[in-house]
Amino acid sequence: MKAADLTVDELRALIRKIVHKELQAIMADPDQYLELTDEIQARIESSLKTSDRIPLQGVKDRLKLVELSHPISCDPEQPLGQKDHHAAK
Repeated sequence: MKAADLTVDELRALIRKIVHKELQAIMADPDQYLELTDEIQARIESSLKTSDRIPLQGVKDRLKLVELSHPISCDPEQPLGQKDHHAAK
């Protein structure tokens, strides 16, 4: 199959699927199948016993995160540039 043989919609769908697959690979958790060490487990348990928390806004500020004006769809079948109508309302 050659890109020249695809319709515009077929090419967009192909690009969307490739980008979606690559983003999933990039965002995958590399530690997903690793076991927690006893030390880390103890640190988590100790942290959960305290009420010390960092407010969400503090994390956003420290990481210089900004809010999006509308949600971004991760659905590779959804046309580009359209809002996700399945998102929580």
